[in-house]
Amino acid sequence: MNTDEDTIFALSTPLGTSAIAVIRISGSKSIELISKIFGINKEKIKNNLASVGWIYDPETGQRIDNAIYIYFQSPRTFTGEDMAEIHCHGGLIIIRKVMSILVLLGARPAENGEFSKRAFLNGKMDLVQAEAIMEAISSKSLHGVLSAASRLDGSTSSKIKSISDSLKELLTIIEASIDFPEDIDEPHNSNIIKSLNDICESLKKIIINSKKSIKESNGYKIVIIGKPNVGKSSLLNALLKHERAIVTNIPGTTTDIIESTIHIKGVPFTFVDTAGIREPSNIIEEKGISKAVSEIDKSDIILAVFDISRQFENDDKIVIDAIADKKVKKIAILNKIDLDSKLDFDNYSHFFENIIKISVKDGIGIEYIEDLLLELVSFGGNELPNYEDILLGNDRQIALCENCLGRLYNAISSAKDDLPIDVLSIDIREAICILDNISGISLSDEIVEGIFSKFCVGK
Repeated sequence: MNTDEDTIFALSTPLGTSAIAVIRISGSKSIELISKIFGINKEKIKNNLASVGWIYDPETGQRIDNAIYIYFQSPRTFTGEDMAEIHCHGGLIIIRKVMSILVLLGARPAENGEFSKRAFLNGKMDLVQAEAIMEAISSKSLHGVLSAASRLDGSTSSKIKSISDSLKELLTIIEASIDFPEDIDEPHNSNIIKSLNDICESLKKIIINSKKSIKESNGYKIVIIGKPNVGKSSLLNALLKHERAIVTNIPGTTTDIIESTIHIKGVPFTFVDTAGIREPSNIIEEKGISKAVSEIDKSDIILAVFDISRQFENDDKIVIDAIADKKVKKIAILNKIDLDSKLDFDNYSHFFENIIKISVKDGIGIEYIEDLLLELVSFGGNELPNYEDILLGNDRQIALCENCLGRLYNAISSAKDDLPIDVLSIDIREAICILDNISGISLSDEIVEGIFSKFCVGK
């Protein structure tokens, strides 16, 4: 494993031809590297001051690029260590040359998320804040950015800590009554139950709000299904407002999954066009249908498309059977209302929350689908959630919160059954430990490494 004593560097801007590239450095040799690369005496390098100079090849003395350097002195830096940045021109040859010089001078390329990991280990931020950085970078919506910002300032961590402190206060009273029974009365079970119920209600609200917030940040998955030639691909193109899927009158044209994401009034939706579902005629079509069925299980909403100009067929029944028992919201799309209606759908309408009649060809009804999608996800587009609420940002944090809630429910159950008070203390102590892990207070090195390995290089 690489040690934190190493001086590291990484390209913090995307690799590719651009006007400017930023190479980030962190570690005790930061100022020494800048001094050697730019041929400047260390004593003349000022803290927090951008300066212009020539990058020199230390082996040949040749000038490589006219660039900007900035030195940041510890501990008032992102990582808590000495840091520096080189802002050079964004040509690939220049970038690679500068990075090869850094290696030559004793620095090493940073691992994924190593800058943020060092910031966490040096106490510059907790784990919630560190994860919020990546959540902001990878967000697919403005909501995701604003939600991440609500965690970056430490307010979420502070509120989680407040809940943990309440549990610690209750545990202190319980353990004091166990250790000093002659001096301190054992708290009544009714008071313990009330305190724990209040905390559980707070945790449940956090979990519900956070799950909804994450979904609104990452987007909703909308799977379009139906038998061949009902207009699935045409509907996808109409929703995207450009031709993403190939449209022909040949059945079975779509044999693989086609995905595209758009924003409807600021909310991200990923639409998935699937192979036509029917009795397969060959192994390729069979695999396409198998993929379509697997996508149904991952969906938030299903758009089942039917051709209103054709009578109900066995393939339509196969489509309905594929989704009938799915616990997701289902919308029936009756397409081709520009043609004479032959479809008797009354016996199957109860499988769907909503039915919309459209004509993809004439562009009729597409806006109704968009409005309904927003309504079904309970997000009006112009409304923003209250970012003062505690909003967790990922599955790890939510899972810990749910585990904590489970422990507290166990403690409440024990109190209601009048079990010895030390039994309650075991669950409460474990709940505190689980809650503290959200901000990384007591995580193992292995878990910390695993979390930061998912970050991008340079962050």
